[in-house]
Amino acid sequence: QMRSDNKGSLVWVDQNEARIVAMNLVDRSKVEVGGEEEDNWVGVAANETDVWALLPKGVQQASWKKREMKQVIEADEFWQTPTKIEVFAGNVYVLDSTQSEIWKYPTLGETYGGRRRWLAAGITPDLTKVVDMRVVGDIWLLTSTGKLLRYSRGVPVAFALEGYPYQGEEKILVDPVAMYVTENTLYVLERGAERIVAVGQDGKFAAQYVNAEFAKADDLVVVDDKVYVLLGNVVKEFGL
Repeated sequence: QMRSDNKGSLVWVDQNEARIVAMNLVDRSKVEVGGEEEDNWVGVAANETDVWALLPKGVQQASWKKREMKQVIEADEFWQTPTKIEVFAGNVYVLDSTQSEIWKYPTLGETYGGRRRWLAAGITPDLTKVVDMRVVGDIWLLTSTGKLLRYSRGVPVAFALEGYPYQGEEKILVDPVAMYVTENTLYVLERGAERIVAVGQDGKFAAQYVNAEFAKADDLVVVDDKVYVLLGNVVKEFGL
């Protein structure tokens, strides 16, 4: 998994070394945040000041300056299979795929409030197939079945792709594995079609970038006019 700190650095979880690594794209300088060997980090989120790590037992947080991980959210009996973590406006969002829930933990400054169900009352979607989640006010979800979903204030928003070069008659994404959301555009890494597709937030097709290497890619981050693609233990840069 790869994330951005929104300040020009890429962020990864290194499971083998029990650490989180951030690398500046300009000068290639590196910052590391260490954990315990038994920490099983399953997700990471970051901004310009802090980094958060998702574990089955809860959420850890550290500042880039102090680099000391501490537990800030404890898992409770409602946690089953936490798979994704995002941070927006200081709040922490955790996707639990087995429960098909998105838990929100509101920021209280130095700590966080209790777990809240983010989805609106009566909204019970099947989130077991979600492979990526992005929170930018609205929440975007990408599923392994080829669907791109948008939710606002806990309620699904009508969203349809227009002018999109689909693969096959089913008109769905083929083996999508990751997405990145900017102010105006969504970028979807479609491994089955060996490409990255760019669409507007209104669903209108904007562009596609085809490369055979994308068939083995795991994640992507878009910074300015470049896309950084994670391929195993290597990150490659492509122009847009």
